[in-house]
Amino acid sequence: MLRVCLLLSVLFLVGCDRLLGADDAPPVVAPVAPPQVTIATNLRQGATLYVDGQDRGALTNGGRVTVGPGAHVFEARRDDEILARVERTLESGREAEVRLMTTSPPGAEPVAGASKPGAAPVTRATVALGEIVLEEGREAMASEARRALRARVRSIQGCYERALSSRPGARGDVRLLVRVAPTGTVRSAEVVEGVDSEVDACARDAVRRLRFARSDGGRFRTSFSFNPPSVEAAPSVEAAPSAARPTPSRGEVVGAMRAVEPLVRACSPGRHGTASVRFTFRGSDGAVESAPVSGDWPAEVVACVERAAMTARLAPFSRERFAVSYPFRL
Repeated sequence: MLRVCLLLSVLFLVGCDRLLGADDAPPVVAPVAPPQVTIATNLRQGATLYVDGQDRGALTNGGRVTVGPGAHVFEARRDDEILARVERTLESGREAEVRLMTTSPPGAEPVAGASKPGAAPVTRATVALGEIVLEEGREAMASEARRALRARVRSIQGCYERALSSRPGARGDVRLLVRVAPTGTVRSAEVVEGVDSEVDACARDAVRRLRFARSDGGRFRTSFSFNPPSVEAAPSVEAAPSAARPTPSRGEVVGAMRAVEPLVRACSPGRHGTASVRFTFRGSDGAVESAPVSGDWPAEVVACVERAAMTARLAPFSRERFAVSYPFRL
C-alpha cells in the first residue's frame, strides 16, 4: 500500500511539473519605453516648445521631452510666431535629437543693412502691431486676429522696407476699421489713417485675408506702427553699395514660407493634408509671379491657398527669377 501511495505521489508531481512547465507559462512582455527626445536649439530665452500643437513649456537647449512613437511636429514659437519647425517619425525605445535652429546666431535679431565693424550702429526698420479694439462681435475674434496678424508682421515689414527704398521718410501709423461677415471672412478693411499708399495697401491686404470662425460677424479696429531705420551718431559718409546676391538664401525662403503659413492653413479648417506650392519669385522686387498648388483639394481650397501664397515676399536678388516648391500642412 505504501508503494502505491509513493508511486501516485511521483506521478502527481510529474504532472504538475508539466502543467507549470516553461513552455506553457504565459510569455513575459517587457515594457515598451517611449521615445526620449533631446532638443537642440540656438534660440535665446523666451521661446516655447510645441509638440503637435501642444505647449510643452519653455524651450531650452539640451532639454528632454517624452512623446509616443510615430510622427510628430516640433515647433519653437515666440508670441505665436513659429521660429523653427521640424517633423520627425520616432520609434519606441529609441532616443533622438530634434534641432530647432534659426539662421541667426543665438540671441541675435535679424538686422537689415547691418553696419561694418567700426561704423555707426544702424537699427532696422520696425513694424509693430497695435492694440486690437473689438467694437462688435465675440471676444475670441480679437485674439484670433492678433495671432494671425503677428504672423504677418514680417511680410508687412518687407513691403515697408521696399517702400523705404524710394521714400526713406515714410513713417507713422496705419489705422484700420475691419468688418467681419458671419461666414468668418473679412467683409471690408478700411484705412482710416495711412502712411504711404504701398504700405497702406500691404497692411490692408494682410487684414483682408484673415479668417475667423463662423459667428454673427463683428467689427474691430487695429493699427500698425512703421518706423524707418535710424543711425546713432552717424558720420556723413556715404555707404558703399553692397553687391546684390544672385538668389535668396534658404533661411530667407523658409522665413517667407512661415510668414504665409497661417493664411494657407486657414484655407482648409475641416480637412487635413499637404498642399505643395510651386513658387516663382521675381528678382527685381522679390514678389511672387506664380504659385500653382498641387494636391487632391477642392477648387475653392486651391484658390484660397494660391491667393495666400501670392502674398509671400523676398528681398530683391540679381537673378531674373527663382523657383522653389514648399509643402504646407493644412
